Amino acid sequence: MKRKIYIVIALVICLTTLPLNVLAAEPVVVYQGDGYNITATKIPVGDHLPPYGFKEGMGYVARGDWKAGFIDTTGKIIIPIGYGTTRTEFSEGLGVVCIEGKWGFMDREGKVAIPTEYSFADIFSEGLAPVWKGNKCGYINKNNEVVIPFEYESGRPFSEGLALVEKNGRKGYINKSGEVVIPFEDYMGAGTFQDGMALVSKNYKDGFIDKTGKVVVPLEYDLAYGFSDGMAAVMKNGKWGAIDNTGRIVVPLEYNVVNSFSEGMAVICRDNKYGFVDKTGKVVVPPGYTFVDHFSDGLAVVEKDRKYGYIDKTGKVVIPIEYEMGYNFSEGLAFVTKDNKGGMIDKTGKVIIPFKYTAITKLSEGFAIAQTETEWFVLEKREK
Repeated sequence: MKRKIYIVIALVICLTTLPLNVLAAEPVVVYQGDGYNITATKIPVGDHLPPYGFKEGMGYVARGDWKAGFIDTTGKIIIPIGYGTTRTEFSEGLGVVCIEGKWGFMDREGKVAIPTEYSFADIFSEGLAPVWKGNKCGYINKNNEVVIPFEYESGRPFSEGLALVEKNGRKGYINKSGEVVIPFEDYMGAGTFQDGMALVSKNYKDGFIDKTGKVVVPLEYDLAYGFSDGMAAVMKNGKWGAIDNTGRIVVPLEYNVVNSFSEGMAVICRDNKYGFVDKTGKVVVPPGYTFVDHFSDGLAVVEKDRKYGYIDKTGKVVIPIEYEMGYNFSEGLAFVTKDNKGGMIDKTGKVIIPFKYTAITKLSEGFAIAQTETEWFVLEKREK
């Protein structure tokens, strides 16, 4: 159902030389009122593409040849464009970079925090990061001290205190001391823990285990999504429904689509029409739209007759279905388009950012990137 699919690409790219201190212009107030101001700061276009958005105050940018770096919220280039990176965002104050095929980490000042000495690296999570030497994976802390030895074929970032690792082709889970908490099994697939549960697969069937390794939901489903909001979407014999964390079927297995829950609601589809169901299995918004996206900030974007608008959790249309395109709300604002130009509206439908942009990313940590045909801007929403 998601129109945007963000693909995480591991890039192995050599360093090039670009000045660090490429500064943006002074911010200009574009909106003030309702308890906050929004400023727009023009940033240099350069030869790179605009960032997707900001995480921890840093925006990932890449050129057409996929040489990559990071800018800060003023548009200043902090990490020169020319690195490879495993992820398009900073995590716990560090970004993963690659120089001449070797991986390490840089901080928000553009300084090397952990030397590029590893054959591969993933992001920091819960204070540790999986890194590889040769074909073996271990975990380091932010001082570059090896906390968990290099003895695994693969490892995922920690989630809820546990990390998925693979050894001799079998998958298990370790804690941050490196102790095996959930013994290695011949799982075809396994996921990280979410809401205290992890998705696992055997013999082309999906189920869930808890943090002790106990099978809580039998491996009987043809397909399943990870837990979200205490619920998981599952599919059997071509029909979708949803279960709670005891494995009880709450949403009957009778839909063409059931997506992951968000803010207590999940997208459902029947006969190519979309609606919403709540966590009790009650159909709150009957399938009647040609497109819907998940609830965010209490509202969901919907499409009917090729126009977009927004509904609340009762199904009431609160922002008229009149836009050419509409995207999810984030931090109180949503990007919409009209007459081939885009702007941002608030949750009452009031136009906050005028319709003059070709694209605006969603607000993240108070920042967004806006783009016209020839210029880019950093938008900052700041409470008064």
